[in-house]
Amino acid sequence: MKALTNALFPLLCILSACSGGDMPAPIVHFTFDNHQAGDIQDYSGHGNHGTRRAGGVAPGVLGVAAVTNGEAEGMTRIPMSPSLSAIGDQISLSVWAWRENSRNTALAAYEYPTLFFGFHGRGFKWALHYASGRGATCYADSQYVAEERRWYHMVATFNGWVARLYVDGKEICTDWTRGGHLALTDAPLTLGGYLATDGSVVDTLDGRMDDLRIYDVALTDAQVYSLYQAGVADPVQ
Repeated sequence: MKALTNALFPLLCILSACSGGDMPAPIVHFTFDNHQAGDIQDYSGHGNHGTRRAGGVAPGVLGVAAVTNGEAEGMTRIPMSPSLSAIGDQISLSVWAWRENSRNTALAAYEYPTLFFGFHGRGFKWALHYASGRGATCYADSQYVAEERRWYHMVATFNGWVARLYVDGKEICTDWTRGGHLALTDAPLTLGGYLATDGSVVDTLDGRMDDLRIYDVALTDAQVYSLYQAGVADPVQ
């Protein structure tokens, strides 16, 4: 019975994100405190440290934020690892993001178009694709405008069936596909840009990034809202 329940669990969550439960532990957690360029400490305990060749720090939402000016050297690489490979089944990405302009920006990406999380022009985007060509893509409705020079808390989740995109604690886009698994290789996960097939770095971040977290489960609505609340000065009514 337990095995059957576990198998059906993703199907039960298709129409709404399953709620409740304690906040899971992330498999990547970058606070960017006291960081300039070079190694970026992963505070999750899994050793998924990142590297970047350029960039600085500035005030963030929860302390210090990483800053890049859109240069390729500011993109962060996180090597694939046994713990990080679990995102092939389920994933959540959470980050506070600030950008200086409205160009396409990959906050997190993996072997595009396998995974892309970030901004598409003045909109928000979350997309995943399997090797088979199936996948889920969330281009948020045009009513949700991604303005420049302000902080957004953005979360993307995928439970193997449903992709959800949240901004400032609110779900703004949902798309679903047949169950599957992301094809992961030994390529790195990247932040603040992605590696094109010719090796160039594109869709780089000109702005700031704070409190980046990656989970190997799909967060619930309540858990997403809790992360958002942690970054606002007063409870949101």
